[in-house]
Amino acid sequence: MNSPRADHTATILEDGRVLVAGGFDAQGFLSSAEIYDTHLGSWNLTASMASPRAYHAAARLSDGRVLVAGGANNIGGKTSSSEIYNPSSTLWTLTGSMNVARTSFAFVELDDGSVLAVGGFDIQGRFLTSCEIYDPTTGSWTLTGSLHTGRAALNIGSQIVKLTDGRILIEGGINPSNLVSDLASAEIYDPQTGIWSLTGSMNIPRADQSAALLQSGKVIVAGGDSPPRSPSTSEIFDPSTGRWTMATPMTEFRSADTATALLDGRVLVVGPAGSSTEVYDEGTGTWASSGSRSIATEEHTTTLLQDGRVLVAGGGFNGVLYSQADLFTPETRSGIQVNTFFTDPSLNPLPSDSKGNPAVKVTLLAEL
Repeated sequence: MNSPRADHTATILEDGRVLVAGGFDAQGFLSSAEIYDTHLGSWNLTASMASPRAYHAAARLSDGRVLVAGGANNIGGKTSSSEIYNPSSTLWTLTGSMNVARTSFAFVELDDGSVLAVGGFDIQGRFLTSCEIYDPTTGSWTLTGSLHTGRAALNIGSQIVKLTDGRILIEGGINPSNLVSDLASAEIYDPQTGIWSLTGSMNIPRADQSAALLQSGKVIVAGGDSPPRSPSTSEIFDPSTGRWTMATPMTEFRSADTATALLDGRVLVVGPAGSSTEVYDEGTGTWASSGSRSIATEEHTTTLLQDGRVLVAGGGFNGVLYSQADLFTPETRSGIQVNTFFTDPSLNPLPSDSKGNPAVKVTLLAEL
């Protein structure tokens, strides 16, 4: 990138490029923005935001523009302002301000095209339960149902996942009532009712964990600060039952890491245990090392590109901030998908595996 930055946002545009905005460097908070061109492999500066900000949130709207809101704009300061980037004009335009100034909160686009802002810290640094929705057609924010428990440190999206039915899952975090302990509780937001409802609690309290949606519709949550348990643990949430089940441990201890669902259904986890990365395969239920980055960071961003690669940008570690960006390329996995089997009607039905799929062995013979 053109500037070292951490706690910035990275948003993929409709044409596959990636917009990186704000964050901070050694001199302070940034208003600058730049775009990564996936075809040229280059970074180019674009127009700067109206306000410097870090610990903010960003989301691409259904019309292709990018909404950026909130964050910190100076040491100890927080803002409720929002602005929109138009890729066609390469300009930023101010839009309606949030009802609450907040940092380290989460954004998620709902199925109707509106954007939900969740939790975060307020001006006094208190954990917020309040949530609000941005309407792109009116450019205004409206308060919606509040969380049962204040949750923050959400700016890398590590605790919030949009489920396949459009509801929103959030889990864990630092306990607002006892800052040396973590939460195991989880809640689900229903956009139809605007209400958060408690669901099953995780087996292990954890904060700064990573979470991602699996192809089955379940959610994998991994790592995080979970004393006295090892932060290499992972568990899976089943939205159909509201229950959590322990999964296999990761290969490394990880906290403040990012999780990205790959196009093939696996999940890539990056940082900050050294420079190593690893991948979870739901089919085998296992974690496997997936190589290392050129540097070790936290407070970085990960963005799934249209071709299946993952862009990992910026971040810092031990007080050092980086402009470094890396590309993760999943290894090619060859296979043959068989959709239909023809059998003699007099034969017994094919046996099924644990997922209800036909359990058959297919042997391929190649001519020499």
